[in-house]
Amino acid sequence: MDFVLKSCKLREFQPSDAGAIARLANNPAIASNLRDAFPSPYTFDKAVSWLEMVEFNKQNFLRAIIVDGELAGSVGLHACHDVYRFNLELGYWLGEPFWNRGIMTEVVKAIVAIGFNELKAHRIFAGIFGFNTASARVLQKCGFKHEATLHQSVFKNGQWADELVFALINPQHVDQ
Repeated sequence: MDFVLKSCKLREFQPSDAGAIARLANNPAIASNLRDAFPSPYTFDKAVSWLEMVEFNKQNFLRAIIVDGELAGSVGLHACHDVYRFNLELGYWLGEPFWNRGIMTEVVKAIVAIGFNELKAHRIFAGIFGFNTASARVLQKCGFKHEATLHQSVFKNGQWADELVFALINPQHVDQ
């Protein structure tokens, strides 16, 4: 199912997205703010492999971000397990040509609503690197609260960094 927002659309990924993913994601400015599992360089073959994984991964809610008819990035809610089973981890990236337009704030607000209303999450959280101030601003604009700073818990780009944990509790569950 597609979700139409003011500045973009969220839709399921398609095999034909591989070229656009590789073109946008093959950017050190994006990879530097994501976990090392995000390939760098991001080749066409890596995009094809990732899309094949997405096709068979039904635990996670993953969507392409489409702006003016073209792929602009990715957003996902990743299932947690065991005692964390009512938590979803939020992850996202946006191609550099689409930065500073308010797109990701709109996308995060929409995906949070999906997570709470359709996926019945109790809590949605995101861990970001301490140097990723743009992502921190997006989460704060969307109502996420800074819950923790995990000091020097991340080794990224040859240096130690803090991880900032932001979370939002389903407002329908607050009194439960």
